[in-house]
Formats: sequence, C-alpha cells, structure tokens
Amino acid sequence: MTCIADPARPGLACETETGSSLKLGFWATGTEVRLALLCIRRHYAAGLGPGETLDIAETVLAEVLNNICEHAYPAAAPGRIDLRLLSCCGRLGAEVRDTGRAMPGNRLPAGQLPQADRPEGGFGWFLIHALADGLSYRHCAGTNILRLTVPLRDTEAA
Repeated sequence: MTCIADPARPGLACETETGSSLKLGFWATGTEVRLALLCIRRHYAAGLGPGETLDIAETVLAEVLNNICEHAYPAAAPGRIDLRLLSCCGRLGAEVRDTGRAMPGNRLPAGQLPQADRPEGGFGWFLIHALADGLSYRHCAGTNILRLTVPLRDTEAA
C-alpha cells in the first residue's frame, strides 16, 4: 500500500507486511505526520475487535511524532521518521526511529505535569507516559529509537 508517491521527493511510504503490522517512512513535517496518522487509521480500523479503538494510539503517536518534528530536526531541514507498528492481543506496539538530535541526557523526559506558570507546552510527555506502556528509549549510532505499546481498548469505556 502506498499512500503518497512523489518520485521527486519521496514522502510517506507505507509498506504492509501483514494485516497486523505496518511499516511507514516519512519526512518529519506536520503534513506528513498527519498523513501517516491517517494511513495508520486506514490500515488498522477495519481489523479492530468489539470495543477496540485507535483513539489512544493515535493520541500517543501524534505526540511522539510531533515532538520529533519540533525538537529532533531543524525546521528548515526535516529528516526522516521510520515507524513500525504491530497489533496483537488488544494492543498496538510501536517502534519509532529518527536520526535527529538525541533526547536531553539520552533518556526519556519525565512524565510529570508541567508547572502552572508555563504559558504552553509540556503536556505531551505527560500524556505519553500516562497512556503508553513499556516506554523505552535509546540513542545508538546516531539513531533515536523509541518503543512503546498502547491499548486498543478504551479502559474508561470498558
């Protein structure tokens, strides 16, 4: 499955391995992140079981991918993001790779609520920590690798 094909500027490339897995490669821009999220929804929506939803996964992935766009690469020179997804047992596992700047201290930011005196921002990592499990990060040979899993079942509605 290819979502975008532009030979002059390779954009979002979707490669389906099986019904439960998906590999995506795209530029770290707001537009391509939105297209990637649409591609994910289109790929997984039909295979959801009763009571399952992509809402939590989409929120977490949007926060992670937008953080890469805003902090890992300079706005004038966006790099690539590679995303691998696997759906199994009511959960969606994700591995996100980029070659942008490493996380400060080469570790995940804390998942604490931001201070009230901040004008904006700081809620992304709080949401990611609150909604995802199995968070791990490493910077290896110039590549950032973030892994996480999210439920496909809304525990509030269950």
